[in-house]
Amino acid sequence: MDDRDLEPYIGYRLRADVFAASGAHILSAGTRLERRHVRLLQANRVILRSQDVTAFSYEEEASIKEALTDIRHVFQSAATGGKLPVVDYVKDRILPKVLSLASRYTRLIDLLHLLQDKDEYTYKHTFAVGIISSIIGRWLGVRGQELVRLTMAASVHDIGKSGIPSEVLLKPGRLTEAEFDLMKRHTRQGYELLLASGFDERTALVALQHHEREDGTGYPNGLQADQIHFFSKIVAVADVFHAMTSNRVYKSAMPFYEVLSLMWEGKLGTFHSHILYVFIKQIMELNIGKSVVLNDGVPGNIIYVSSSAPLKPLVNRQGKIVDLSREQHITIREWV
Repeated sequence: MDDRDLEPYIGYRLRADVFAASGAHILSAGTRLERRHVRLLQANRVILRSQDVTAFSYEEEASIKEALTDIRHVFQSAATGGKLPVVDYVKDRILPKVLSLASRYTRLIDLLHLLQDKDEYTYKHTFAVGIISSIIGRWLGVRGQELVRLTMAASVHDIGKSGIPSEVLLKPGRLTEAEFDLMKRHTRQGYELLLASGFDERTALVALQHHEREDGTGYPNGLQADQIHFFSKIVAVADVFHAMTSNRVYKSAMPFYEVLSLMWEGKLGTFHSHILYVFIKQIMELNIGKSVVLNDGVPGNIIYVSSSAPLKPLVNRQGKIVDLSREQHITIREWV
């Protein structure tokens, strides 16, 4: 191992104490990694994984936890009283945190790792979809109050789940047809709840439509293409990406790259092609310089992402540059 194996983690903070194979304590939890720490880890042949570190400060993580508490409060209020807190509660307490994290989109992958656990999945998912949708909006050129409205709508898109029984929402196994029909009601329930609570029609439409698909195979109304609001199309991409890359009570997280590939191939539903293309290209570009593992188990680094084939980048594979758009038998298995 050389220093470059750990260089991407310089500036990140350790989540837990690090020990050598001999049991000797090397570094303490909370240590902000510097080059000298990298050399120490290298000397002791310690390998770090993305889940071993965080790119966020204590203050930022505290803000994230506070936002999740606020989202939990919104869901619980909706579940017990049938109405959300006033719109200003979401606008003043949750929205600023979502917009702030979305503005630092270069750390999106780190944030997704932070929110990947299945504990309190519904709240983490709601928060993450708000952030991802806001980032996609920026990438698509949405600005000003339109971006705020998109972010607001995405941040309450799943509020209808507050009315779904926990035994269905948190069921560890496959849902029966009747249970799935009940689960699908969260879109209509969310729409009605948001309107009754003073949210505007566009925000409520995102709750109603985020499971609709371009080819009409979605629910609850089987809408197609232009029948679906633009904001709903953005949230649909964010919703599926975060759900599939997260640990849930009934399913383990899939690798980020695999989910992007499945979405592009239409195997996770049909999304708006331009929105999906921009999302995939930008996500891949965020990973330029990052380590990957190829399908043959050989490590590499992404060095260039093509506009024509963003999922088939140039990879430095142990000193050899490989164009995955030409070497069809070589693919990325996962990001490290």
